[in-house]
Amino acid sequence: MKLFEYILREADKSRFLKPLWDQFSDQLEDNNITYEELLSFVNKDDPLLKQQFEMRGINWQKKGSDAMLWVAIISAFNARKETNKQKEIEKAAYKAGDVISMIKSEKMLYLAGETEEATDCDFVHLPELDNDKFTFVVPMTWDACRFCDSAKMGGEGAKWCIGYEQSDSYWKEYTGNGDLFILAFNNEAFKKGKNREEDTLKYMIQLSEDYRDTCAWKQSDNPDEVIPINKLKKVFGHDPIEMVTAFANRIMCDDNVYADNSNGSFYDYENCEATYPWDDNRLVDNDFYIKEFYNGEQI
Repeated sequence: MKLFEYILREADKSRFLKPLWDQFSDQLEDNNITYEELLSFVNKDDPLLKQQFEMRGINWQKKGSDAMLWVAIISAFNARKETNKQKEIEKAAYKAGDVISMIKSEKMLYLAGETEEATDCDFVHLPELDNDKFTFVVPMTWDACRFCDSAKMGGEGAKWCIGYEQSDSYWKEYTGNGDLFILAFNNEAFKKGKNREEDTLKYMIQLSEDYRDTCAWKQSDNPDEVIPINKLKKVFGHDPIEMVTAFANRIMCDDNVYADNSNGSFYDYENCEATYPWDDNRLVDNDFYIKEFYNGEQI
């Protein structure tokens, strides 16, 4: 057994950690780390710490390795901290029980009530689209999109660009072009927990003026694995016309980013009714439209 493995088994490793703390603690990027919590972590013989030691080929008493030893400890400590944070997020999501409760539990976000206007809110629920498998909500702000991307929604993250953490540029670009977004949360997959199939927990449905851009994005945001317009009915239980109708009836009459930027593409303000921009005249015979799309033919 290597020397550092013997030393790691000591109940109190302060005699090894204290000199490192005195030498390097002023270089910590996270000023909230205390000596006591770092010592507690080291004393627990965490597998992540052992992994760092083995990966770097170091031990506690090797001369000239103080800096490397310190980096190994801090790297392992931060990795464990992130893992614990993720577990707490997952625990909170499962405690909430459903996606509506998850949104409501996030204090910085506001879900519009059923009778409220879709104005100055972060989410709007579309209960008329809900079925046994999916719950449908509309992200109304960039903050809402970031929440959709985060593990706080369902305990699992996503990579949709409209929820990019560092900038709202994609959100502004797509909504500025008049695109509509609906988040479909898979309740069945959520209940399966870790046993669910990869990339099946939540989907971002993009309704665009161009039918070729109308699709549903999986969590991976892989353009090669989108669910195309002619498959939406099969996967979600609703065709794009039904989705646009539900969206328009609930949201487009009010003051919000979608109403401001749609330019009438999805809503006829004069007649107060949903429109379908995939038909030039916006006078779509629903049965014909669906039949043609579901045969895979382009209109």
